[in-house]
Amino acid sequence: MIWTRPFVIVLIQVAKVKGKLSPASHLGVACKTREEVDCLCNEAQLEALLLEGPNDWGHPVRYWAFIRDPDGHTLEFPMVRRLVLQSRKLAKKRNTILD
Repeated sequence: MIWTRPFVIVLIQVAKVKGKLSPASHLGVACKTREEVDCLCNEAQLEALLLEGPNDWGHPVRYWAFIRDPDGHTLEFPMVRRLVLQSRKLAKKRNTILD
């Protein structure tokens, strides 16, 4: 799978959060290695923010974890090296920057 359409995520700081992204609807932030996922999990565990993981579910899901942000939203940190590499190749083809 590679991203074929550009997208935007808009994050705005507000005084009060009215809704939360729960595990069923969440943001994902790709990690390049298992070690990066492990490091984030260790830091999240120290702050009591680790919700689940790290888990290794094999193909296609692979290695991932859920971490809660300070507002209670769920963030997924999957190890998706192949997806990251494919996205960079596509971005170079289209003359866009992905870093």
